[in-house]
Amino acid sequence: MCSPIAPITRIGPTTATVDTPGGPAAVTVRHSWDLRTRINTTHRHWALPSGDEARDKIPRRVLFPQELERCAEVSGFEVLDMSDGTRKGLTGPAAYTVARRAQR
Repeated sequence: MCSPIAPITRIGPTTATVDTPGGPAAVTVRHSWDLRTRINTTHRHWALPSGDEARDKIPRRVLFPQELERCAEVSGFEVLDMSDGTRKGLTGPAAYTVARRAQR
């Protein structure tokens, strides 16, 4: 499972070009963080090859590593590994968690 474990608090938007079936689209991305609810929201503005524009947002609840482990345990899972894919421990905003159903 891949889950956010820290908020993305980047200042200012980033832009990228994304290949779509209609041609390259420009996407501008910014992030907002609500500490009270621990919701990290990704806001995207798309400039499509047709000239149309679209906006979407992706809210994600941030579960800190110990909280994620505890949620797995109370749900009957044993966490086997948690990594951010860098082989340097947990240094990024997301973690890959490997768990298995606990033996009863």
